[in-house]
Amino acid sequence: MKRFFYLLIVLLLGGAVAQAQNKKVNETKQAEEALKRANKLFDNEKYGRAIEMYKDLLGTVASGQVVFADRKDELGAHLRLGLCYLYGDEQSLALQPLKQAHLINPDFSPILDFHLGDAYVYNRKYMEAVQSYQSAIDKTKKDDGKKYLELLHDRVLKEDFVKVSNKRIKEAKNAKELMGTPLMARIHNLGPKINTKANEYAPIISQDNSILIFTGSHDKNEHEDVLISHTKNRTWNAKEPWHHFNSKRHESAVFLSLDGSRILVYQDRGNGNLYESSLNYSTKSTASEFSGGNSTITGVGKGKKRRKRKKRRSKNLKDVKGSVSASAKSKDGWSKPKSLGKHINSKYRETSGCLSPDGNTLFFTSDRPGGLGGLDIYMSVKDKKGRWGKPVNLGSKVNTPHDEEAPFMHADGKTLYFSSTGHNSMGGFDIFKSAVNNGKDFSQAENMGSPINSQSNDMYFVSNDKGHAVAYFSSDRPGGVGGKDLYRVIMNPGSRQKITEGALLSYRVFFMYKKAEMHKKSLPAAKALLTFLKNNPGVSIEVSGHTDDVGSNSNNVALSQQRANVVYNWLVSKGIEKERLVKKGYGAKVPIIPNETNYARIVNRRTDFRVVSVTQQ
Repeated sequence: MKRFFYLLIVLLLGGAVAQAQNKKVNETKQAEEALKRANKLFDNEKYGRAIEMYKDLLGTVASGQVVFADRKDELGAHLRLGLCYLYGDEQSLALQPLKQAHLINPDFSPILDFHLGDAYVYNRKYMEAVQSYQSAIDKTKKDDGKKYLELLHDRVLKEDFVKVSNKRIKEAKNAKELMGTPLMARIHNLGPKINTKANEYAPIISQDNSILIFTGSHDKNEHEDVLISHTKNRTWNAKEPWHHFNSKRHESAVFLSLDGSRILVYQDRGNGNLYESSLNYSTKSTASEFSGGNSTITGVGKGKKRRKRKKRRSKNLKDVKGSVSASAKSKDGWSKPKSLGKHINSKYRETSGCLSPDGNTLFFTSDRPGGLGGLDIYMSVKDKKGRWGKPVNLGSKVNTPHDEEAPFMHADGKTLYFSSTGHNSMGGFDIFKSAVNNGKDFSQAENMGSPINSQSNDMYFVSNDKGHAVAYFSSDRPGGVGGKDLYRVIMNPGSRQKITEGALLSYRVFFMYKKAEMHKKSLPAAKALLTFLKNNPGVSIEVSGHTDDVGSNSNNVALSQQRANVVYNWLVSKGIEKERLVKKGYGAKVPIIPNETNYARIVNRRTDFRVVSVTQQ
């Protein structure tokens, strides 16, 4: 009998073990199949869908529901998840999966260390980024007899990899310095009427600020065209294609003259060139005609057919060689774009350009031989016959061995704005400016700083404002609608100094009499402050509550503290860390102006914001 029960138990246990083994085999098979599906999405650059699959898969692995047959598969899933974030619009989320991949095998690949460094940069952890880049360099220099590094779809010469990693180290150090001393500026995304999940860039603003011309895609076209929008009630209307300049190729308007009569256009003909179009004033057309959606100048809304082109264009501006053209108004409006001539357009790339205020000097970019490297900015002066002369390189104070792009000469004729991946860039393209003396001598390029510049590509800075206080630019920074977006920046007049401890910010939230609720009219100021704090994570502020002098001192102090609390809590609810905020009520002790009139008392019912510390991130 005992032997029978013993055999029965053995049989039962054996069956349970076999069942458990079969379950484990099934779970492993499920994990492998799910990983294959996610990897296929990754290979096809379907990063959004791949993210969800990797997250679900890694979640079930973490909970023990499924297992990988090999930890290399788990490492690969974390790695690809991190890269999906880096290649998308939420780069800061790449840090955790890449850290996990690195934790599984710290010696997996120097390229993993490199990507981890990028993720640290997007999280503003600059010293950790420097360490990761340096680790990538150190591992690469170990002699294993190979000339290349390989990881997934990446294959790069070790020599080139070390150069890029060293550049990343410099950029991270630049970012730490520049982000620690940000400018007092507010950045506004132009929103979904202008921006899309695709790319919008190269903004041009008419002199009266009523017209926005830019480059982007529309109607699901694969190529990019010249688009236009008009203002209404201080907001931009939905964009429309400017048919006159668009075709089956890629076009980009890159400059509009001050009087609105000349446009420079990039077209990807040949290697890519610059063209000019002019507006014929004999038609009694003026720049004000831009304001009409169906105007003869813009041709918007007329449904003109596109000119047929046999040559197929590349989807990406960087994938084609281009040139700049000019366009002038003809008797029917804008003339057909005309090449800027042999001295400007070459067999190399000419990608962007602008004119001096008097229209006699052209600044343009080209990667022709003889420059400092990559795309450089050149200058050409028009001769007496109206032809552009031989171009002159602007030299090392403006150009670098890397790329310079998107020159824009301000209406003052003394300030050249441009973008560069060189100088002291924080990463990608940064926006710089250089002072011009005597029309030909340029000062050392100055980085415009944070929050205008970021770790992403910040380009095409243009400003019609006499005080340089309002400008537009494009950026593919996180937090936008998608891809490259258009932004508006407002820099406080007279306060272009770096933010320092004790500085009083220009934002104010006002309150009704004896009230501590935020008035809806103050929401724009509160939102602008929120944007400032998000763009400048190293800045901590005091939220200072104030009242008028009506009522007792104790009541006013309590009311001012309530006002400070309301704004403090609102900022925290919008994602600002409590550690960056201090709140204090001052009662009626610190009026803006003496409480001698009703107007003065209205102005003094407020919260102010003062910088208490600026730290490097």
